[in-house]
Amino acid sequence: MLTKQEQNNLSKLLISEDVSNVQLGLELLQNHTDKISIFEKELVLLYFMEDQEEEITDVVEVYLHTHFPKKKQLEWERQFKLYGLQYDLYSYEDFEEHESSFEAHEEVLESYLPLILQHSTHLGIYGYWAEQICSQYPKRLDRAVRYLNVLLQANSEDLNTLQQFALVYRDGYRNYEKTLACYDEILRIDPNNYQALSEKANLYIDYLEQKNIAKAIQLYEEALVVYPKDYNLQVWLADARMLHNTAESFAEGKQTLLEIMEQYPARSFAWNIYGNRMWITAKKPKEAEQIYLEGIKNNPYSYVLLGNLAELYDNEYQDAKKAAKYYAKALEMNPSDCFHLINYIPLLVLQLQQYQQANLHYQDLQRQYHGAIVPDPETTPKQWAKFEEAQTVLLEKFPALRDF
Repeated sequence: MLTKQEQNNLSKLLISEDVSNVQLGLELLQNHTDKISIFEKELVLLYFMEDQEEEITDVVEVYLHTHFPKKKQLEWERQFKLYGLQYDLYSYEDFEEHESSFEAHEEVLESYLPLILQHSTHLGIYGYWAEQICSQYPKRLDRAVRYLNVLLQANSEDLNTLQQFALVYRDGYRNYEKTLACYDEILRIDPNNYQALSEKANLYIDYLEQKNIAKAIQLYEEALVVYPKDYNLQVWLADARMLHNTAESFAEGKQTLLEIMEQYPARSFAWNIYGNRMWITAKKPKEAEQIYLEGIKNNPYSYVLLGNLAELYDNEYQDAKKAAKYYAKALEMNPSDCFHLINYIPLLVLQLQQYQQANLHYQDLQRQYHGAIVPDPETTPKQWAKFEEAQTVLLEKFPALRDF
């Protein structure tokens, strides 16, 4: 006869992260085989956990196969098949194929949760799936959120989980108020957190509908107090100052970028920002062109510089051939560059009438978005209107594109 306290103690041994504790728990269970059904969930979790000690798996398998009916064993196989797929799903199609495995697991997740929360290896499985779903299967972001909430139940102040939540809300749901709330919570826990400091500032410039450049400048300056030599923060601050576009702030940002480019000529970020600001903010496309070209000379594999130069030739000079040349080079460096794909496809369709090539790139874009294509945060309304016009043409010429 096991008392309630003894049952709790044995459960803790079986779900322990210490292998010796688990082995002790299994040995004690041999003396109480009539009570094995009480520890069904602990044994199931032990059995399906990846990288488990073989001798433990063998003992657990005997307990499960001799004390539970075959029908129940088949149910466990169905409900925990997900654990065995941990390193097998790498694409949208893979997730589609195994959607039923996720659904089956969610039938029992809640009932196993008190035990899962006690074991970091099990928790890690849900963190892994949340990350994979966000990157490969965004149509089920709700499931990623559910798995991330499992991690927060274990540790409400886990910074990695909060950061993942911020990415889900920013890049998935595009709910920037919730994104800000995540960054604020991270900074409450860790006021010097680099990612939260920098990404919160970026949010005020690149994502929020109502930009707040002054706020972004303030946040970059605060971050640089903590990380005074950080290259990216210096470039972001210079960018924000030029974007602020007073005579003083523009000159200050420009001077900072010139100094950074002189010191780090082989780093493309400053070249790109300087070219953008001279083109878009200062309205000096000729100067921007020379900056991009010089940047490419120093960084020949920078798809951002190549793509932005293509965009300049496309929009400022209406030079379709030069634009196509640099878009093609950019996409050779990074075929999944959605922003420049959205700009390149209209050029191919509406100006060059290269429909077959546009069709192939459109399929690339569909794969990136896993179906419905939406504007990139940097895409302007004018660019999106051109894309939609080109998209209409492609869907008429290639009806199979509708079936993605």
